[in-house]
Amino acid sequence: MPPNSNQEEYKEWISKYYENAAPELFGLHANSDIITNQNSSEKLLMSILSIQPRNTDSKSGKSQSDLFEDKANYILERVPELFDLEIMQTKYETN
Repeated sequence: MPPNSNQEEYKEWISKYYENAAPELFGLHANSDIITNQNSSEKLLMSILSIQPRNTDSKSGKSQSDLFEDKANYILERVPELFDLEIMQTKYETN
């Protein structure tokens, strides 16, 4: 633990040492990580939706929802595949 500090110094210390720490480390439920990821995804998709035109695309004739779906599929195609956790734990052992 860092020495007695103010809130900003605690946040800085935590982000420095525990950038990808499990939620349980901070006394949170394991599902809090899932909720955080869902909220981040929703925020990203809502941002994309907010910049889409509000009417049909005159060139393609696609509706706003079709354009949004196309953009989501475009992003999804570029997301890397999940790695096998068991292989990673074997390859990069920790105590």
